[in-house]
Amino acid sequence: EEKVTMANGKYITIDPPPVGSLKVKDKMKTVAIWQVFSFIEDPRDKLLYGIGCFFAVLCGLIVPGTAFKFSSTFTDLGALSLNPEESLRNVRSVAYFFMFLGAYALVCNMLKSFCMGVIASRSTKLFKSRWFKALLRQDQAFFDVYDTSELANLIGPNAMKLDRGLRAVGDIIQCFTVFILSIAYAFYSNWKLALVILAFFPVITISGLIVVTANQSQSERASKSYAKAGSIAYGSISAIRTVLSLNAIPEILRLYSAATLEAYRFATGPLLRQGLINGVMLGSVMLLCGILTLFGSFLIYMQVKDSGCDPSG
Repeated sequence: EEKVTMANGKYITIDPPPVGSLKVKDKMKTVAIWQVFSFIEDPRDKLLYGIGCFFAVLCGLIVPGTAFKFSSTFTDLGALSLNPEESLRNVRSVAYFFMFLGAYALVCNMLKSFCMGVIASRSTKLFKSRWFKALLRQDQAFFDVYDTSELANLIGPNAMKLDRGLRAVGDIIQCFTVFILSIAYAFYSNWKLALVILAFFPVITISGLIVVTANQSQSERASKSYAKAGSIAYGSISAIRTVLSLNAIPEILRLYSAATLEAYRFATGPLLRQGLINGVMLGSVMLLCGILTLFGSFLIYMQVKDSGCDPSG
């Protein structure tokens, strides 16, 4: 128990802060992916989640379809001076295509977000219920090791992680579909440029993983530190009569400020490193764009030199 000694020699007792609880939680293993999906119990919810995954695949068709249409559009628009009427019809068809593509993207993304959001909310509600029931089933020895108020404060952040994780599955499926179809179309269009893209892909992927890992570790450290501050607030409020009788409010405020300051330092400490990592990732993407532009221009130049025909239209 933490004792706050006052100037008059008396002290008050606050609910025990983490007695090695943060160290114990650091040793806890993360759950497997199939355990995350175990919170989707109802067969109708599973069907709805599957429908959301299907619409995520449909959303992944948008970017490759746009690239394919752009490649044929530039050729059609290049003949504008040769046949203005035919070019006008081509422009009209392109405009209609992108209107249809916009409506298609709106419907697919809306249905994907709806399905994923509904199931994520229901699963989060079930997760909170199971967490609370599991907490009530523990014996006294468990609460001697773990701080009860801190565990209660961790329910919300962990439920939000589950909610974001279930929603992110749709985005992962969509990005994977975009990647596979885009690489396939790149090899179909020009295998040389596709090989250049694949050569830079590991650099961009590693940079992105480092960014995600850094952001997750920052949020986890901040959540643990704010949980300690929540423990102090919970203990002082639950013993508010004792705090007021001993005039211990300034000391409680000092403890709470120290805990929130620690959380602030955990949250802002790695910002410079994260900015550097983000800069490296964006720089690698810009470098890839520059190399693709130069290499593509070189390929066009060589084709014009060899055949005398400009493939760009």
